[in-house]
Amino acid sequence: MSRKQRTNVTNACFYCKRRHVKCSGTATCTNCSNRNLRCFFITPSKRRGPKSRWQLLHEHHQFFLPTVEQPLLQFPEPLLSNSQLPVQQLVLAIPQLSPLPYLQTLQFPTSPIVPSQ
Repeated sequence: MSRKQRTNVTNACFYCKRRHVKCSGTATCTNCSNRNLRCFFITPSKRRGPKSRWQLLHEHHQFFLPTVEQPLLQFPEPLLSNSQLPVQQLVLAIPQLSPLPYLQTLQFPTSPIVPSQ
């Protein structure tokens, strides 16, 4: 005895899903046509789950970049291009740019840190 081979359907119509029956997946499925129902398909929602690391980084940059970029554009060009100024002076000269308040309280070492023996 040979069996009918079932075809896999990626998306069942609304009524077949609701009744938990196999849908033929055609424009008007056999179940809906037998019951004289209007057959329609609902597009499946996107799969939910944790965001990827790339998505999180992208959203973070989209949020903080304008916060940091806009005040930098207000500074005169010589201040930004002068590489002779130490980093701590630049950071302290523009504390309002920091989206993180703890950067204002950082202590910068004046000499290199040498581990004690």
